[in-house]
Amino acid sequence: YFCRRNTTTPMNIKDIAGSDIKPLLKYIEEQTSKDNAYLYRTEFKHIAEMASSHPSITIDEYKKLLADSAKSGRLQTLRRMSYVDKIYDYVNKGTLPMVQHKRTDLPPEYTSFISMLRSRLDSSVSSPRTIENYVDAVWSFCAYLVAHNVLSFKNVAEPLVVSYFNGADGKPRGRTISRRIRNAILRCLDLWEEGVGNRVVSMLPDYPSGTTIYPGLSKEESAAVEKVLINDSNSVPYRSKAICSLAFYAGLRESDISGLTCGNVNFKKKVIHVKQQKTGMEVTIPLDVVCSNLIVKYVRLERAPSQSPYIFIRKKTKDRLSRQDMYEASIDVLSSAGVHAGKGERKGLHLFRHHMATSLIETGANPAIVSAMLGHRDPSSALRYLNSDLELLKRCSLSISEFT
Repeated sequence: YFCRRNTTTPMNIKDIAGSDIKPLLKYIEEQTSKDNAYLYRTEFKHIAEMASSHPSITIDEYKKLLADSAKSGRLQTLRRMSYVDKIYDYVNKGTLPMVQHKRTDLPPEYTSFISMLRSRLDSSVSSPRTIENYVDAVWSFCAYLVAHNVLSFKNVAEPLVVSYFNGADGKPRGRTISRRIRNAILRCLDLWEEGVGNRVVSMLPDYPSGTTIYPGLSKEESAAVEKVLINDSNSVPYRSKAICSLAFYAGLRESDISGLTCGNVNFKKKVIHVKQQKTGMEVTIPLDVVCSNLIVKYVRLERAPSQSPYIFIRKKTKDRLSRQDMYEASIDVLSSAGVHAGKGERKGLHLFRHHMATSLIETGANPAIVSAMLGHRDPSSALRYLNSDLELLKRCSLSISEFT
């Protein structure tokens, strides 16, 4: 599987195009899927085509051309550039890429555990995404046990659990994974003899909850974003502005925005009524005039004729928007506003949802009411927005002199 080429000088794409990557493609297909191998093969063909007309350009110049001339979305372009890097690393260094391996068969006890977990999560209001997150966590944990010849929870030893979370396999795990595995086992305790499941739960690390300082929008940044949403003179598509306005003014999640239909929006009563995909809770939220105007402008001026029930659709396929499409909408607005545009700075629609929550709390709104508007199951969930705002924490702090 390893190529013998190794050079420190920059490679031209003709060197890449003239290499044999069949072992790489075989590895990708065996470890992941034929579809994934096809994507690598397609990118290699693009490299070969470019090499036939521009043999002297380097791989970095090729990537720049790819970024400048890409017709697909930003994330799709980044994915293609990632394939280029991985092909380059294979040809230049003989390095095989890290991949998400296929799931192997598990012993009957673990298979029954995952089946029971799916069934019980399906019967609740958990979203498909939440279910898969739990299944992924449990499957990885069980696969690690199998790799160490532990085929039943009866035989699990604490040192093995500790090594799993400490990253003995090169992948350290944290609080989220521990919590998912813990909750999954507690949901399925009747699968094992009394005490077996609880014994494994007691071995899982109990990470402190802690408080994360969430990088929200400052007043200046939120003003810049609002200016982009309101101003018609910029080049940001109405679709992107309408999507971001629903997160910025109404606090909707991306999954609920992408799933909006005409039946969810009442323009006369100026409200939005949705059943949240993440929690299954029904919420009614005021429809801000900015949101209303942007939705109307998008439908009238940009939306392609379609029988799709969804308000926001793709131009070509007319399908419901994906998570990538929603993320790119946030990038459109943030880039135009010059906000969170740097590498490593937090982006995405949740940044706007977070701003809406902190703005309400800052004006004195009861956190429980804010939680209701956001559709949280736990009324105390909005407190995380208070905890993430340093200015609000300073205002709520008490002087120690009062206790001396």
